[in-house]
Amino acid sequence: MIYLFLLSQPLRFIMVPHPLPLEHGEYMFSMRYEPTGFLGGEVSFGLWDFLGIGVEYGGNNVIGYGNVEWAEEPWIEIRCSFSYYGFDIGIGYDSEEYDELSPFGLYLTGGRELYLLLGDAYGNAGINYNPENQTLDFFAGFYLRLGDTHYLMADYRFGAGEPGKNYLNLGLLENIGPLGVEFDLINVLAQEPYPGPFGRQLKIFYRERF
Repeated sequence: MIYLFLLSQPLRFIMVPHPLPLEHGEYMFSMRYEPTGFLGGEVSFGLWDFLGIGVEYGGNNVIGYGNVEWAEEPWIEIRCSFSYYGFDIGIGYDSEEYDELSPFGLYLTGGRELYLLLGDAYGNAGINYNPENQTLDFFAGFYLRLGDTHYLMADYRFGAGEPGKNYLNLGLLENIGPLGVEFDLINVLAQEPYPGPFGRQLKIFYRERF
């Protein structure tokens, strides 16, 4: 039961990074289809319990008519973590782009488990520095676990250096063993540069151990 929980625990609160990487010997294949039409695939590995790495590549208009606009280069994420007085502390670098927003770049995040009446939960907050627009930003994430493998999620980015402010996303994650499906509502507050509120995003992933 504990191992099943670890397999289903999200690596991201929709877009915001979780402090903990994959555990040693774990691997994950994932695919996400964004509201803007971007389709990306990612492979991630847990090198040690405290260090994980991921690589993603994709493009726009992969599904549909017309020419595919592939990304110029792959994106990478490196995440390491440690515990401090009951808190999970994560330090990492993430060059992956999410919809119309800038990558997180360098980030520092901390979180811990919360025990609520409805179920176990996890809260997380952090700061990040994006070298592209040279801004310091703030983000937060939260999920509530219902049963063993069902998650209600939310995350938030203040949006320093972006066209708008206060980007809020909501999501539902369902798992069947190592296979997971996530459905997200993106930009529920209808901030620029998105064309409107409630963009819909789909993620599918497979997470297992060697």
